[in-house]
Amino acid sequence: FMIEQPRDSGFTFYSLKDCIRCKVSETLLKEQYGINYFAYILCDDYIKQDRQLFKEEMKLLTKQENIKFPIIFMNGIFKKTEEILK
Repeated sequence: FMIEQPRDSGFTFYSLKDCIRCKVSETLLKEQYGINYFAYILCDDYIKQDRQLFKEEMKLLTKQENIKFPIIFMNGIFKKTEEILK
């Protein structure tokens, strides 16, 4: 399968359906940046299909070994949640 790629502009937000940390981060992102729309990609189905492939794809996209949800890209560049939400 092909994971949807991060957008070149704006925010791309990779999330899980029941992820509390994702929901809190989404709210803070909207409040802090005053945005109502960003590319929101639920990853539950990707992980169900092939967890290992998903991890490998995310390692390539983020250039990180260990990744926690949410996975956020700003203008196509991976940012750790702590870097974006201060």
